[in-house]
Formats: sequence, C-alpha cells, structure tokens
Amino acid sequence: MQRSSYARSESTSVALLSPPYSLGPVLVSNRLLSPSSDIKMKHGVIGLLKHIAQSKSGSPAINSILDEVNALQRVAECQILEERPDPMTSIVQLSAIGLAKHLCSSSRTDMPLLHSRFTDFLCSRPRARHVPTFLRRNHDWPITNSEFDKAH
Repeated sequence: MQRSSYARSESTSVALLSPPYSLGPVLVSNRLLSPSSDIKMKHGVIGLLKHIAQSKSGSPAINSILDEVNALQRVAECQILEERPDPMTSIVQLSAIGLAKHLCSSSRTDMPLLHSRFTDFLCSRPRARHVPTFLRRNHDWPITNSEFDKAH
C-alpha cells in the first residue's frame, strides 16, 4: 500500500480490482478496515481506495467493483469519520471524504441512491453528521484540514 499512487491510472486500478488480484474484497475486509484497525492501516487502505476511485471518475469497471464490495459502507463502518481529528486522523478522514466524493459524483444513474444511503448512514452517527455537508460541495473545491477540524 506504500505505492498507492500507482493506482492513478485506470488500467492499473482495474487490474488491481480484477482477477488474478481481485483486491476489492481484501481492501474492505474487517481485517484491514475495522474500528480497531491501526490508523496507519486505515490511511493506506482508504488512500488506495481513493486513488483507485479517482483514476478515472465514472469508470464503470471501477465503480461496479467498489459498489459490489460496499466500499463506502465499509469505510463508514470503520468509524474513521467519527474519530476526533488529530493530524493523522484528519488526513485519513479527508481521504475518506475524497473517496465518497469521487464515487458519489459519478455519472452513473444509481449514484444518487448510493449517495443517499451513505449520507443517511452518516447522519445516523452523531460524530459523523458533518460529513454530508462536505460531500455536497463542488467536486473541484478542496476541503482543507482546518475547515474539517472546525466541523468537529
């Protein structure tokens, strides 16, 4: 996961998610993404997922695989968005929000439903209620660490 930036091309991202590697289920497994996972593990996994999702926004192959493994749901369930931010946690939280923005802003017709399910789940979590506000922002408008910290 040290080389997650390699996943910035669509062909590499599709290769990582397809046989023989099929990393989608592994990346979102309880072993790697759980509330008790080390913050460095969450950083690597969520960062790689974000790079894969942004390699080509709207790629049917990438989006369908990430949908099949419930990537957004698993990221939300690992509770990274509910943790109080410190410098490292804030970085991972911003990556998680970036992943959600890339997947929810896709041109696919079922993305509004995915976005709705994800935001409903987050809104039901007291410490993650601020996240949907960030997701509604323009895709090209970055979220800064200081802005995210103020929301907590």
